[in-house]
Amino acid sequence: MKLLKLKQVKQLKMKKIKLYKNRNLINLTINQLFKVRLHLGHKNNKLNLKMLAFMQGTRHDINIFNLEKILISLRLSFRAISEIAKQRGYFFLIGTNKNLPMNEFFYYYLNKYSMDKENESNFFIRGFVGLKWIEGLFSNWRGTLEFIKYIEQSPKKNSTRYTKYSEALQGINKTKHHALPDIVFSFNGDLVALEEIQSLNIPIIGINDSNINPDNFLYNLIGNDDSLESVQFFCNFLEKAIKEGKTLDQERFFMFCLKTLGVKLKKLKQTKQFKRVKKSRQKKKNE
Repeated sequence: MKLLKLKQVKQLKMKKIKLYKNRNLINLTINQLFKVRLHLGHKNNKLNLKMLAFMQGTRHDINIFNLEKILISLRLSFRAISEIAKQRGYFFLIGTNKNLPMNEFFYYYLNKYSMDKENESNFFIRGFVGLKWIEGLFSNWRGTLEFIKYIEQSPKKNSTRYTKYSEALQGINKTKHHALPDIVFSFNGDLVALEEIQSLNIPIIGINDSNINPDNFLYNLIGNDDSLESVQFFCNFLEKAIKEGKTLDQERFFMFCLKTLGVKLKKLKQTKQFKRVKKSRQKKKNE
């Protein structure tokens, strides 16, 4: 009876693992996407022809996205982000939209996570740019760090010119040893930033509005990039994906520990059996 119960428990555990692997990672519906205004694009005269495959139609001279295709893109990119976080990869956020307070968004979500988990304040995000992308920020990384130090130490740091530079560079992590991130998350298609990042062969996940070329990104998050609701939605989306990746990493480490323990227990059992066999042979010889 005990053996039967143990077998049943093992079968149940295996079923749970399979369910976890094949479950729907994001429980989103089309109504939720509609409320967040992800379906709204730009005007017809700004349409990129490569985005026609994701369009539903037009209304009042504004492009309307197909919400089912947005759902597919969200699921694909969610899986990709969680896998990167599982492998302990680091992100860098870029949002240079002048109509939205991107710096405030980034600070809010990073502080929210650090308040929840005090020991993990980095949140797998190496830094962000929320105002303006300065040329050479990644390609000349040492120069940017030296420039930040120079601004902090200079007597003219309160001047209008230096305050603009310090505000643009305030999201960069100066304490990290490994400077460049593993992947970049773009909230809008800043062409200057994209050209520099692509020259360094850093992959990009980006929000792709109707006026942006989808070839700029490795993974496309199709949707509106101009409204407060959509940007807030994508920030929450990124946070959930990274948390999912962290849980997967913890589970992988736990399974690795279990396997190593199992191997060690087998070796111990083999050594005990070997000692018993030796003792039995010695007894036979003595007899």
